[in-house]
Amino acid sequence: MACSGALAKGTPNNPFRRQQPSAVVASGLAGDGHATDVGAWLDSSKATASFTTFVTYWLSCDEELMSVETQIDPREARRILWFPAVFDYGPTPRSRNGYTLRPDAEACLRRLAPLVAKYGARTYGVHLVDEPEAVAWNDHAPSDAPDVNQYNAELTTAAMLVHRVWGRDLKVSVNFGSVPANLRIADGFDRLALEAYGVDWLANLRNLEALTPLPLLLMPPAFVRGDPRTQDAIVAQRVRDQFEYAKTDPRVVGVYWFLWCCDDTTTGTRDFYAAGGASLPLTQAAVRAWTNR
Repeated sequence: MACSGALAKGTPNNPFRRQQPSAVVASGLAGDGHATDVGAWLDSSKATASFTTFVTYWLSCDEELMSVETQIDPREARRILWFPAVFDYGPTPRSRNGYTLRPDAEACLRRLAPLVAKYGARTYGVHLVDEPEAVAWNDHAPSDAPDVNQYNAELTTAAMLVHRVWGRDLKVSVNFGSVPANLRIADGFDRLALEAYGVDWLANLRNLEALTPLPLLLMPPAFVRGDPRTQDAIVAQRVRDQFEYAKTDPRVVGVYWFLWCCDDTTTGTRDFYAAGGASLPLTQAAVRAWTNR
């Protein structure tokens, strides 16, 4: 699976930009209660329990059901966004890395169905893949032009499989890192998410809303590139701006922020992030406002 922030055109797709954004003037509105869903990317930790409303569980297609279930805390009250690994990320006939719908996707979903049914009352939805448009940009033969929609048929197949095997009432989602001019939304989805890391987040959101009537989750940045001590305030303002905007847009049903875990302040390249939300007190306070308002 590609981590949120997949490469497009050889650089991080829609990375966080360091400009200090202009603050949004508080609307004074309390909101109508539509933007109430709060989660963190692939997070199910107890540390976020006081300010998130749903968790994410990654469901492997290559492990036994009993092994998969061990990650789930039956005492947990938050709702669940299931992330079944029905897409492989790796070599394709076109390139070294891309998405491929597993040939055993339906069998995988059927094997996992008892687990999803067991926690059906807590299910928030099913998420299928990360940034298909960005991954597709690099997944092409050198002689071919990129096609950001090339996974759409497989995405629709996967969404229909989830609805058929796990239940038609489940909300199936996918997240985008950007909104290319020729982007088309695959059929079969019930909710979308948009990475909102950069200063262009509102333009991307409006472009996506013009393509689909589906409800949306914003994915604010809760990570930094560079020094967390200097970047935290900038990222926190980005989150506050999005919170104020969400009060005015009924299409935005919540936030799925990136990223709680995985600080990389001393090792690795740090070319995408240096620290996640757990190390950013100002940003974390801004995220808490979504559930403590």
